[in-house]
Amino acid sequence: MHNVTFNGVERVLSAATGALAIKNVGGAHQLVFHLFDALAEFERHLMRERTLAGLKSVRARGRKGGRRRELSVKNLKTVRADLK
Repeated sequence: MHNVTFNGVERVLSAATGALAIKNVGGAHQLVFHLFDALAEFERHLMRERTLAGLKSVRARGRKGGRRRELSVKNLKTVRADLK
């Protein structure tokens, strides 16, 4: 836990989780902070849902989503055989 003061507002930052807690501020400031936090969390959930829906749609069309392979299947077999 690290205490950080910025513009007279003391914040406690947890290095392990990245969580940020505001101490010693008025109710209105805390409300605004929590609203923005809730909106950010909502947007993260929307992005995840859209990503999963896109991957599902691509799979339904017979394609595989994700990053393309760097090596072809033939080259990958050769590398694996060389490593043994």
